[in-house]
Amino acid sequence: MKKVMLLLVLALLVLGLAGCGTMQRLLKDGSQDTLGGLLGTGAAPAPDAPSSGESMKITVYFADAAGKTLVPEARAVPKTLSLARETMNELIKGPASNSGLQAVIPSGTVLLDINIKDGTAIVDFSKELQKTVAKISPELTVYSVVNTLTQFPTVKQVKFRVEGLPVQKIGGVNVTQALSSNAQVVKTHPITQKPVSGDISGSSASASGGI
Repeated sequence: MKKVMLLLVLALLVLGLAGCGTMQRLLKDGSQDTLGGLLGTGAAPAPDAPSSGESMKITVYFADAAGKTLVPEARAVPKTLSLARETMNELIKGPASNSGLQAVIPSGTVLLDINIKDGTAIVDFSKELQKTVAKISPELTVYSVVNTLTQFPTVKQVKFRVEGLPVQKIGGVNVTQALSSNAQVVKTHPITQKPVSGDISGSSASASGGI
């Protein structure tokens, strides 16, 4: 009986010492342990997750009412590591319903991939890109993509792919070589010569950071 009591007392002492060590770790300044973590109930934060609600202003180009020139429209998109992809998807969505502008990307077109290397963006679309858009010049379709992507400091020119393969023409426009921004297809103010925005506020926005 004495042996049982002795073993019980020793066990209580061991548990007490272990509990003190746990509490000391919880109270220690700068410790990364939490009560939830020690109990296995704490959730670890996602690494490098963007702040909730963070957004960035970008510009996408659509056709004017006559389908003759491109007009910039300001957008706010989530600030992510895939800013170029997010911007292209905004272009595919089309203009705001109250902007008076027209879509330039054929209906059903899907962005398959986009890669940026040494100042060149290689953008891959589904086969629907080669369809025509009523009353819209194919040149506007091509340069809506080029001008939209070259707003970023890390993109100087754009190469097109369709279904993963190089393409020679899109609606009659030669795209065998990488293309640079074309200001001549953008509607400008007759006095300031600055792009006329399709945004209701009358001001266009561009991304200031790289992608």
